[in-house]
Formats: sequence, C-alpha cells, structure tokens
Amino acid sequence: MVPPGRPLVLVSFSTTYMRHEDALRRTFAALDGIDAFAVCTLGHALSRDRMPVSPNVSIYDWLPHEAILPHAAGVVTHAGHSTVMAALAHGVPLVCMPMGRDQDTNAERVEALGAGVTLPPAAAPPEISAAIKSVLANPIYRDAAGRLATQIRELGRGERAVGELEGLVK
Repeated sequence: MVPPGRPLVLVSFSTTYMRHEDALRRTFAALDGIDAFAVCTLGHALSRDRMPVSPNVSIYDWLPHEAILPHAAGVVTHAGHSTVMAALAHGVPLVCMPMGRDQDTNAERVEALGAGVTLPPAAAPPEISAAIKSVLANPIYRDAAGRLATQIRELGRGERAVGELEGLVK
C-alpha cells in the first residue's frame, strides 16, 4: 500500500459532518509537496467523488485506524478523542486542526505533552505542510507519543477505566 521508503500519514478529520471539505483540500495541497504517502478516511460525512485527486493521497470512505496506525509516521486530524487516543496508543505524533466540540482541549493536551502540534482550522497549505514535515522529521514528537503509548498500554488501553466505571453502576 505505501511505496517503500516513504512515510505514511493518516488524514482523518471526522466521521460526522463538520464542514471540513476545505480543510481536507488544504491538507491534500500541503501533502502534495511532501515526500510521503497519505491515506485519508472520510467516514460517512463526505463523498470521495467530491474530493480532489492527489497523486500521493488515497481516499477511502472507511478503513480501520487500527490497521493503518501501526505503519503511520504521523496523523493529521481534527483532534477528536477517538482519533487522538488511537494515534497516541500507537505512538504516532499528530498535527491537530481542531474544529469544535472536544477537539480544542484534545489538541491543547497533545501539544502540551509534546506529541504533536496544533494549527488553526483555517491554516493555509504552507502552514500545514510545515507542520507535517516537522512532526515527521523531529523525533521529539514521536518520542513523546511513544511515551504516551507506553502509559496507555500500562493502563490497560482503557479497559481498567471501563471496569472501574462499570463497578460504579453496579
């Protein structure tokens, strides 16, 4: 799936509609100048036929992130809880472009913990490109994401928390 020697970048903005077509177009334009291969998952929010074709981006309606993240070098996301936690559980650094809901707080925490960078949702392609290149090239982001992956594993990947919560309702 990924050409040899090129890093894989997962692009995942939302499974629900958040008016994120333009953010995706700008992200694809940013990726066009990077020697990387990207996989974009749209969820059911957008149609693939309305997205621009880019030579180094493959667009899918849905793919399990668990199948992509073990091979990913970076994630570009809206910073929703699920995508952030899945990326961090795999030690993958993030470029966050929050668009609402819990995303601003999640992006702030990712950046504060050193596991990625945050851009405004209206960031221009050169800004997005610079952020992706930085996250891919600077080992500090992968190291921080790796430390968080270790902590997530040690905490049982959330299973311990679920058990505690279930114990409260019994």
